[in-house]
Amino acid sequence: MLLLRRVCLEKPGTLRAAFPNTSFASQFAFPPKQLVAAEVVQDWSDERFEPRFTFRVVGTNHDGRQRFVNALTLEDALHLVREPNNPADANAVAVLDRRGNHLGYLKREVAEWFAPKLDRGEAYTANVYRIRNDGSLIAGVYNQ
Repeated sequence: MLLLRRVCLEKPGTLRAAFPNTSFASQFAFPPKQLVAAEVVQDWSDERFEPRFTFRVVGTNHDGRQRFVNALTLEDALHLVREPNNPADANAVAVLDRRGNHLGYLKREVAEWFAPKLDRGEAYTANVYRIRNDGSLIAGVYNQ
C-alpha cells in the first residue's frame, strides 16, 4: 500500500500502473514470466488527442446552412472568422467550412470571451470535433 501511495503521489496528473516482480509469483495465478515491472504514463494534454476548446456552433439551421453541416465529416477543417462589423454582435465569430460556406457562429457568450483572443492575433486551427444526433455542430479549436 505504501508503494502504491508513493507511486500515485509522485507525479500528480499521470496515470501509473505497477505490477509485482517475480518475487511475488506465489501470490498470483498467472505464470511468473508475465510478471514484470511496468509503468504506463499517458500525457492527455497532447493537443493531438483533445482540442484546447470545444464550441457549439449556433445558427446552423438558418439560411439553408444545415446542408453544409450535413456534408461535413469528423476532422474536416473549419475557419473561425471575426466579424467586428456585425450589426447584431461586435464580438461575432463566424464558422466557415474549408470551401468558405457559412455554417453559423460561436454562441454570443463564447464569442465575447474568444473574440479578444483572435483580435490579439492568437493563432488557432479548428475542425469538426463532433456532429450531434440533433445535427448540431461542435467545433474543436487547437492552439497553432
